[in-house]
Amino acid sequence: MATNINTFTRDMTRLQIAGIKRIFTAADGPVEMFARDCPALVPNVGQWLESSTSTRQTSRNVNIGGMWKRERVWRYTCFHSEIGADRKPGANMGTLADLVDNVENALCHWIPAGAMELISVTIGRVGPVKDASGKDFLGFPVTLTTRETY
Repeated sequence: MATNINTFTRDMTRLQIAGIKRIFTAADGPVEMFARDCPALVPNVGQWLESSTSTRQTSRNVNIGGMWKRERVWRYTCFHSEIGADRKPGANMGTLADLVDNVENALCHWIPAGAMELISVTIGRVGPVKDASGKDFLGFPVTLTTRETY
């Protein structure tokens, strides 16, 4: 059975990740982040579902009775702490490094509802990131790739 997008995001919010206060869905993602919201995992505002590709399942170039394989690439941003307000960028690097490990480890052991497998978890460049309003935070992008058959 194929995972629909809303099921995936709801399942994602149920994850328990050490150090993360809240995981948002695309529907309830904040327009503006605040220090009190951090650390948080938020669907990437600009490109939350990067791609969804379905290909017909074959065996020795013969179609397997209507079976399909779908790969989806999901993009999130992890916001650790706000930059500014007397905080220099290096002030939180120790806890930020712990958060990178916690997020990656939790996601690598997570099995999304309905998905056959989680193919990859990619943590992008750690450092300044922006929320939807353009405010600067310390954080990092997180990209998940899932594969399923239906």
